[in-house]
Amino acid sequence: IEKNFFGLGNTTVFAEYADELMGLQWGAIAAKSFVGVGIVQTVDSVATDFFASARQFTDYSDTKGAAVLIGARVKF
Repeated sequence: IEKNFFGLGNTTVFAEYADELMGLQWGAIAAKSFVGVGIVQTVDSVATDFFASARQFTDYSDTKGAAVLIGARVKF
């Protein structure tokens, strides 16, 4: 869902789901399944995206875990 709610720029809200990921490389978590949610707020006046997302996953040994990612991307 993407809309300019606050007049700063577009706000994007998303949800994600995956099951049976295979072949992940470079130290990534090889999850059996995961669910996640996130939000991105674009601020047009400074050409920057601020974002936050969270995932809960279950790996192949049925161990549960979570990951949170928060940051910004400046476009120039």
